[in-house]
Amino acid sequence: MGKEKKKGSPDFDKITLCELDKDEIERSMEKIKNLVAHPRHICCKCARVANRSDLLCKPIAISPPEADPERS
Repeated sequence: MGKEKKKGSPDFDKITLCELDKDEIERSMEKIKNLVAHPRHICCKCARVANRSDLLCKPIAISPPEADPERS
């Protein structure tokens, strides 16, 4: 048998953004917006981004964007 899903918002101290299913995302959208508003990490497995590395299953740091002279 599969995991039984709880109704309500997930506990982001125990679950990563990478593990969320569609229903959990819908129920937690406002909280998720805060967790990804200023991304500093990206997941190597699913390309999700987050403010903190512990919110992703295979995080790597995102380097600050370099100045692009062509965009100025």
